[in-house]
Amino acid sequence: MEVYDKGKALISNGIIEDAKKQAEGILSEAEKQAEEKIRFARKQAESIIKEAEQKAEAQISTLKKRYESFMELEKKKRKIKLRESVFNMVIDGVRKRFKSMIGEPGYRDILKKWMIEAAVGLGEKEGIIRTSRDEHKIIDNDLIKEVEGELEKRYGLKVKLWLDGENFLQSQGIMIFSKDGKKAFNNEVSTRILRKQRKIQQIIYDYLLDKI
Repeated sequence: MEVYDKGKALISNGIIEDAKKQAEGILSEAEKQAEEKIRFARKQAESIIKEAEQKAEAQISTLKKRYESFMELEKKKRKIKLRESVFNMVIDGVRKRFKSMIGEPGYRDILKKWMIEAAVGLGEKEGIIRTSRDEHKIIDNDLIKEVEGELEKRYGLKVKLWLDGENFLQSQGIMIFSKDGKKAFNNEVSTRILRKQRKIQQIIYDYLLDKI
């Protein structure tokens, strides 16, 4: 009986030892697999993080470029708006200045100059002068004779001019019509400003170039 018990114990112990070894082997293999999985997961995580960082950098770079483009566009818009504002202020100031000059003594010479320019531009031997009601009061026969004299003296043009006493311009300045009314040269203040608009704009832009 004792021998039997001893044999039984040996068998039992052997089975247990084998089971322990198998268990240890399984645990060791599981640990290895777990470590490999951890390493793989770590590498995968690092790869994902690196990829995310690269994407974030690319997105930040794109956003930065968009922001810079937006700011540059806004800057250009502000420049254009400022230039337009200054231009409109200058033009408005020119109009008001010319309007205020009507009652000044020197305005007669300005009208003389404008009439000469209009007559030369019209290119007719006869012309009818039209102007605003306020300016009509300044133009007399003496002034018209002076204009005709200047046309012949400076340009060799013999032109006969009449002042229209029935039809008046709505705006300030001079217009000279051909006798048949089919042709006209516009020398109104608004038209003269329009002719000089590009030059005025360039002066303003050049002045503001270093200011904004």
